[in-house]
Amino acid sequence: MPLFRRPSLAALERALFVVLVLMLGGGVAVVWLLPVSHYAIRCSRAGATRCALEQGRATRARTVIVPLPGADSATATVKILVPRRSGPRVLLYLQTPARSYFAAEFEGSDAGDSAFAAARRLNVFLTTPAAPPLELVVTPPALARRLAWVGLAVMALLIALGYRARKHSAFSDAAA
Repeated sequence: MPLFRRPSLAALERALFVVLVLMLGGGVAVVWLLPVSHYAIRCSRAGATRCALEQGRATRARTVIVPLPGADSATATVKILVPRRSGPRVLLYLQTPARSYFAAEFEGSDAGDSAFAAARRLNVFLTTPAAPPLELVVTPPALARRLAWVGLAVMALLIALGYRARKHSAFSDAAA
């Protein structure tokens, strides 16, 4: 007598359906929660000079306050990373004597130009003692997120069609 029974085809189909629905739910969670919706850089000289670097996501925003005691010693720099198999990543950093802070990532065809323009504006603020408060907001293009939602919709449609076809074939088997 075998220790384990072979599962029936219906049990395997139910298990596959559950796994696909869980994958769909995980995909929705990833597309909704993970992508950055915006980067904001807010600098002011009210009191002590400081910059607030914010990463906004769908559910929350994370803000890092960067104190700039000697604002003229801080600089904004652009780093362009070129991975092997994808396009370049254009990153803006706020460099202080103590450390380097990630400020924003620029995407799209004009990413380099936009990043260098933002760095120039930030450097003007840092080197001009009477500069007005500065606010830069960077919004990544939504194309990748839209494509992910379309892919999840197609996956949901295929799951629903497979479930309907299985349910319909179960009724026709029962009638026969």
